[in-house]
Amino acid sequence: MKRLFIAVEPPDRVKAEIYDGLMPILREYVDGSFIPAEKMHITLLFLGDSDIPETEIIERLDSIKIESEIYLRKIGGFPSLDQPRVVFIDAVDSLQTVHFRLKSLFPIREDQAYSPHLTLCRVKKKLKDLEDINARIGSLDIHFRATELRLFKSDMKNYKRLY
Repeated sequence: MKRLFIAVEPPDRVKAEIYDGLMPILREYVDGSFIPAEKMHITLLFLGDSDIPETEIIERLDSIKIESEIYLRKIGGFPSLDQPRVVFIDAVDSLQTVHFRLKSLFPIREDQAYSPHLTLCRVKKKLKDLEDINARIGSLDIHFRATELRLFKSDMKNYKRLY
């Protein structure tokens, strides 16, 4: 089953900053499956197993121009930092507007409210209480300008950028 999603990809300098600076600290707090730097992204819209041909999705994406300054500020967890299954960095930005524009081009049913974030890992076991990780790392000052939308395909084990 193909799982398609539209995302913003941080530049290599941001991926390196996260991977070299935050990941070693995060590994002290959780044991899990950590996202490799080359696969880091901020999902804007999950299409799932879409009936829309990939070429048509790409054409629609070409009609959207974005210029969003994205700020990565603090560590969060789904469903919570107290009992995380996923650890992420909150993305403070203007991507909500892009998300709603994408929803108008690709009508899908969403079960949850959109919360822009960059996933860091899927948690297998919590090693330390994550509640104090933000105090430890302080206020993050990671930011970049997003200017392109990307289409990704995932098979749950691997994913790659198609566009």
